[in-house]
Amino acid sequence: MYGGERAFNDPTEGENSGKSTKMHDPNPLDPTRSSPNEASDRQTREIRVPDRIGRYQVQGLLGKGGFGIVYRAYDEKLDRTVAIKVPHDDLIEQAEDLNTYFDEARILAQLDHPNIIPVHDLGSADDFPCYVVSAYVEGDSLGERMRATRSSYTEAAKLIATLADAVHHAHKQGLVHRDIKPSNVLVGTDGGVYLVDFGLALREERIGTGSRRPGTPP
Repeated sequence: MYGGERAFNDPTEGENSGKSTKMHDPNPLDPTRSSPNEASDRQTREIRVPDRIGRYQVQGLLGKGGFGIVYRAYDEKLDRTVAIKVPHDDLIEQAEDLNTYFDEARILAQLDHPNIIPVHDLGSADDFPCYVVSAYVEGDSLGERMRATRSSYTEAAKLIATLADAVHHAHKQGLVHRDIKPSNVLVGTDGGVYLVDFGLALREERIGTGSRRPGTPP
């Protein structure tokens, strides 16, 4: 399935986060702002699957993680299946947080690389102040693939080289992923490898302004 936070990366695998603290964190995309109790509440919280998000007809849930929820949806206007990531409400409570998320999504939309899931759209609706629409790719996370089968040294080397090229492309645009792991790599049914879930991505010039421990805790 699409990569974003899968059940935008296996968003069901070890992604723990929670509500923001009262003190403003200059990096609203950093899920380390939560307490253990809030993270636990988020993992057990029932997810409502809406009928629509903006112009998109929601077809089901793809997954959830510390940063947001990912839905599979149908774009009636362009006749294609897409993945929609909606950040958790508590991560965009402040107007500055919301604006920062929009800014980062616009940066992601400028990335043009065959091994990075492209962003198609960015919008807001009455019940969803912010959502990001990305390409939908049928497949499994690298984490799932590794548990199911063992790659040869040659295959592993090719995969690493492919991902390194994708990361290099993002770096050239001044974007740092900060959470590269098997569950954030999608292996499509077509054999393609895709780097997904830039939910923790940070502009290079902002490095050092947020948490010193980004990413998924070990």
